Amino acid sequence: MNRDLGEYFAIMGIKDCEYYSLEEVLERVKTSNIRFNRDVMRNVFLSIKPTHIDKCSGKQIKDNYLKRRWELQTMLDTCFREFEALEQLRQQAENNLRRYENVASKYDQEESKLMIQVVSLDLQKEMNLEVGYKVHLECQDQVIETQWKRYQHDKKCVFWNELFSFEIERKFATEANILDIILLDSRSNLQLGGCNVILDELADQRKHELRKEIYSNTDEVVIGSLLISCQWLYSRHILYKSYVREFKQKRDQKMEDLNTYQNELACLDEPFLPKSNNLSLYSYLSSVPDYLANKLDNSLTQFKINGPEVLYKYVIFISFLLQWIASATRSCYLDSLTTCYIFWCNLGNEGFASSRWTNNGFKFILYSIFISLIIDIFWMNIFFPAWSVSSEEGDLRNFSKVFTFFNFVWKIILFFIIWKSRNDFIKFQQYDEALLRKNKHGNLSLQNHLNY
Repeated sequence: MNRDLGEYFAIMGIKDCEYYSLEEVLERVKTSNIRFNRDVMRNVFLSIKPTHIDKCSGKQIKDNYLKRRWELQTMLDTCFREFEALEQLRQQAENNLRRYENVASKYDQEESKLMIQVVSLDLQKEMNLEVGYKVHLECQDQVIETQWKRYQHDKKCVFWNELFSFEIERKFATEANILDIILLDSRSNLQLGGCNVILDELADQRKHELRKEIYSNTDEVVIGSLLISCQWLYSRHILYKSYVREFKQKRDQKMEDLNTYQNELACLDEPFLPKSNNLSLYSYLSSVPDYLANKLDNSLTQFKINGPEVLYKYVIFISFLLQWIASATRSCYLDSLTTCYIFWCNLGNEGFASSRWTNNGFKFILYSIFISLIIDIFWMNIFFPAWSVSSEEGDLRNFSKVFTFFNFVWKIILFFIIWKSRNDFIKFQQYDEALLRKNKHGNLSLQNHLNY
């Protein structure tokens, strides 16, 4: 690739030791007819620290082009590993949620537990480092205390790392929903200072690591800072659902990053790929749905409705609404059956992991929409001219005309949504199979190791 890049730069007249402005580089790219992406070349140029005012040497541009490609490949590999890890965490969270939902009387078994880990205490210089300290914890009339600990000079803090739990009532926005923390002195067992934690701030049920300042009881001066971690578990059902939602959002974000890196890497590699000269009319026509589906996917991503669970709720609602209004003066049986089939496939919260979604199912929906569009064209061609004749039913017919046209346009959009979803489903299946093969390979390796 380095040799090919040097040859391309020589064809464009870009020499290693000469300096060029951004406009000169883009103009040479344009006139050379080499398939360099202008936006990519602009980003490569702008990422260079110029040694001359607004100019870079040909060698700098070439080296930075190769450097950017190596960076993208590294980021792509890292992003894919992170995507795999998030997908496994999401599947594990869904399995935990599914197992929990299958337990009988699960809501009667909910318990409210506050877990506190007292880690360490950093003292101010004026504090006595020779005495012992302990932490007094109090919440809803329950009291727990740590052991007496002295200042450790090697760790430069008072170190406990002790874990406690409170069985508390599930109350929100009340005075009882506070954890009081008090620092005690071993010599006189007097209260030196304290702080508190409002449990409502832990309502997301996540583990929070907090650094709380301890204020003196006498003059409200900070005498130290306490490092603790807190987690309030009051509903495993809500917790598991939040984990599923979080891992899914992070996975979708990683998928967007993967697509971004892949697209930019493809633009960098495009000049070095063999140019196909035998593209037929069928190849161009078959690429049109993919192009439009990708544009549609970008729009759906901006509105955050590109996931199958959310997207098809809107699809089903809009489809039924338009069909029921249009059916006031004509039959929409095929449209309604197609929408009902989409509704059946989308039942549950499993997305493409549901066994209802299949490649043949997507093809069936696409064929149904295509046939429905042909029927609409024939129907509009026959009835619209006939309905132009004035009659007592003119207003109703005009109303039906409008919503028949709206329904027709919506089905064109729906066709590309299904086309895009079918492509996503195929990618999902390929990834799922690759992940399954990887897990099987890992299990076999582990089994061989155990047998050995």
